[in-house]
Amino acid sequence: RAPITGWEVRYTVNGVSHAVTLSGSGTGFTIGGGLGAPASAALPHGAVVSAIDVRAVNSVGTAATSNAVSTTTLQVAPAVTTLATGTVTPTTVPLSWTAPAQDARAPITGWEVRYTVNGVSHAVTLSGSGTGFTIGGGLGAPASAALPHGAVVSAIDVRAVN
Repeated sequence: RAPITGWEVRYTVNGVSHAVTLSGSGTGFTIGGGLGAPASAALPHGAVVSAIDVRAVNSVGTAATSNAVSTTTLQVAPAVTTLATGTVTPTTVPLSWTAPAQDARAPITGWEVRYTVNGVSHAVTLSGSGTGFTIGGGLGAPASAALPHGAVVSAIDVRAVN
């Protein structure tokens, strides 16, 4: 037998067929993992990846097709509900929200809080499952400094991260 010199990986993403030819004897490949077009782009959340099969290649030709498998990528976390402000002080804006219900999506690992202070956009990423944050309350830059008196805080948005 001639030694294996590469692999042909064929798959379909959301109904569009792709094929990638890999050189060498490695036995792994990540669809959407950055190895050659079209696999260089990340897969969209909730993508249906189907008809995945692999064939060995050597100097004689291409082997028979492996068994085919299919999967679905994890989806983005659902939207945060009931975002609310607590008692606003001259230098802080406390926020609270209700975490969305968990389903078959990847578990929530944290939150991204975005807001604008006096026309300047800010974003803070929080780890964990807590459902509160105080703008101007001392938790990480840019929130570490108290807000100036009379600050206009607007465009407050919280997104789950998974």
